[in-house]
Amino acid sequence: MKNRAVFALCGLLFLSVAYPSSSLKAQLVSGDTGQFTSEDPYMEYVKGVETFGNLIRDLKLYYIDSLSTQDLYKNGIRGILSGLDPYCEYYSAQEEEALRLITTGEYGGVGAVVMPGADSSVMVARVFKGKPAQLAGVRPGDVIMKIDGKDFSKSDVQSVSEALKGNPEKQISLELLRRGESKPVFLKFLRKRIQIEPITYFDVRPHSRIGYISIDTFNDKTVSAFDAALSELKQKTELEGLIIDLRGNGGGLMAQAVGILNHFLPNGTEIASLRGRNNRVSSVYRTNAEPTDLHLPVVVLINSETASTSELLAGALQDHDRAVIVGRKSFGKGIVQMTSEMPYGGKLKFTVSRYHIPSGRCVQRIDYSTRSADGREMKTQKQQPDSLHRAFYTKSGRIQHEAGGISPDLEVEADSAKAISYFVAGSYLLQDYATDYHRKHKTIAQPHLFTLSDQEYEELVQRLSVPEFKYELRSPVYLERLREWAESEGFLPEASGAFDSLSQLLKPDKERDLRRYKDQVKESVEEAIISRYYFEDGLIQHRLRRDKDVETAMRLLVNPEQYRNLLHPAK
Repeated sequence: MKNRAVFALCGLLFLSVAYPSSSLKAQLVSGDTGQFTSEDPYMEYVKGVETFGNLIRDLKLYYIDSLSTQDLYKNGIRGILSGLDPYCEYYSAQEEEALRLITTGEYGGVGAVVMPGADSSVMVARVFKGKPAQLAGVRPGDVIMKIDGKDFSKSDVQSVSEALKGNPEKQISLELLRRGESKPVFLKFLRKRIQIEPITYFDVRPHSRIGYISIDTFNDKTVSAFDAALSELKQKTELEGLIIDLRGNGGGLMAQAVGILNHFLPNGTEIASLRGRNNRVSSVYRTNAEPTDLHLPVVVLINSETASTSELLAGALQDHDRAVIVGRKSFGKGIVQMTSEMPYGGKLKFTVSRYHIPSGRCVQRIDYSTRSADGREMKTQKQQPDSLHRAFYTKSGRIQHEAGGISPDLEVEADSAKAISYFVAGSYLLQDYATDYHRKHKTIAQPHLFTLSDQEYEELVQRLSVPEFKYELRSPVYLERLREWAESEGFLPEASGAFDSLSQLLKPDKERDLRRYKDQVKESVEEAIISRYYFEDGLIQHRLRRDKDVETAMRLLVNPEQYRNLLHPAK
């Protein structure tokens, strides 16, 4: 509550600076500005506002083509914010839904994900269990022809996604083409308030007393969802360890991380300090409740997509030697945003401070205040070993370096994804195959046991061996550019043969790569099939069965001595 008050006060402060006082306005109108110098911040502000207003006026009146005033000022705002950092954004009153989605994880819609289909169509890729689309009978693989009577047979994903959204309790009508059916499917149902669940899956790992909780985001429901998940795990067994999965979690509300850390750290423990240019946005975050699981062994999973609030949570546990961090180095977002009310219902989200975790480290990787000649941001941390960066120390004296992000205590090398698996996962032909599979098989094995047979996989290979399956690699494109550079620099006569040989080696071969990288492609196919039977829970169960990070965490948690030695190494 204290921090919310600080942020609210900061919003008022911003507004008081943003608008000149009435006395200043009067002096400007009368021309009595002698007391102001050209360096005066108020004068600079007025000059900027007046110039911006005149610019919009003249463009609106005289530009060769007609212009929208709203588009002009929106583009002007975007231009201002683009010179700061990518987290500064303006939301008009009409765009408030997007901001609500960030903070609450809620939006008005149907609970479905769409993707490009054949011939510029858009198809349903996934429906979420218990949401309006699934309850009304929408299925993955359905091609969207009309929404509320409007033709979307030739459209794009963004347009269809926007049309599916709307006010909760407002009726939506869909006309769908369903594979295997000769007539269109017509559905009518109500949109609902869709809540993006912060915790999509939790369980007790098989044959163990190790709990697993996956946190996808930090919205205003995360703490209550985590508390409920942890309570249910404790009812199932006497936990001997807990895995908190923050991989792919891009962050969210900082207060929610505090609520989770309350379980594992003593009351009053510092977890982060916010340091801004204005003291009113500088504060210290501490745990504010008695811990429930002070001695439960914890492993936190991170990767390159773990960012912001997720890094704060992982970093606080690491600096207090309260959890072992497993995986790969995190993203490196150590800056904090707040929102401020703007005129006419608009809102501004902008960066006000950097956060430092208990050891004093700031995890920020990119310095947005320093840009190269072409306007690109510069990395705060140069590409050099972590050991060459400034050293900080955890509570027990372990060395941690300020190298942009959280470095894991145990690093697990990630499997490199091959291009063919991306192309298969994004192809409508995969959805068609999964739809046909679902029609032929009323049931399948449990998610952690399901696997595609060799014969079934071979059928997929044959289906994808058609021109409609686009498989285009980037390496031949870059090779052709290199050939052009070599020619312009006079090297092509000697290198022509090498280029020709390399061109043949890099030529895409669908059937070869579908068989060469069979294991990765099979994962995508199996997930498309499983989602039609078991929804999101099934997908996660299927992925966990061969998850190297989870396997590493499990081995660590069943070995108390190794766990202790990592957190409290002998000196």
